[in-house]
Amino acid sequence: MSPSARLYAQALIDKVPASLRIGSVGLASLVGLTAFSGAFVAGNHAGMIYDEFPTMGGKLLPDDIVNPFLEPKWRNIFEHDTMVQWNHRVLAMTTLGAVTSMYLASLRLPLPSNARVASHLMMAMSTVQVSLGISTLLLHVPVPLASAHQMGSLTLLTLSLWFAHTLRPLAPVSVATAATTAAAATSGRTSAALLLAAGGASAATKFFGESGQRAQSANDDEKEPERA
Repeated sequence: MSPSARLYAQALIDKVPASLRIGSVGLASLVGLTAFSGAFVAGNHAGMIYDEFPTMGGKLLPDDIVNPFLEPKWRNIFEHDTMVQWNHRVLAMTTLGAVTSMYLASLRLPLPSNARVASHLMMAMSTVQVSLGISTLLLHVPVPLASAHQMGSLTLLTLSLWFAHTLRPLAPVSVATAATTAAAATSGRTSAALLLAAGGASAATKFFGESGQRAQSANDDEKEPERA
């Protein structure tokens, strides 16, 4: 990144509210938690039950969300199919809402180009990921679609981490340092141009010198028979 571009990006990042930076870290954590809950859905084969959306058995909160025979009760969070699927649904919809809110908030701010690209990709990927999850559920968990959904979770997590990273403050660069670096770069380009020019002149001199020597040698060869 050139010094001027770095100064411009630094000026934009300095205008980003602290709440957005903290929110981006929280959003990445939420995406990671949602992906973590999806691992329990796959491990418990919880996607095989309640192949409907948005309800489960005709209700938003199914009757058998807690297994009374599973002790202690907290094990339902990790081992009971119904609660495992319900948790993942709630987390997925919460994540989609959080990503949408973060995206809309970022549109009102002059973000650096890499942060803008990250926010666009994160919003698009979250929509794709939710669509994959719902489709996987409604189609009775076909393996290719389920695999795509799992890869999508890692992609969304990567994008959310990238977005949070782009909002981190850059190492401070003063205007004087940027000017010095730019001057050094300009001087370096000038020196390189002079060296190329000098090299070209030297090559031309060498070429024409060799050509002259070959011509002189040819003339001497022609005069030798006349002398004989």
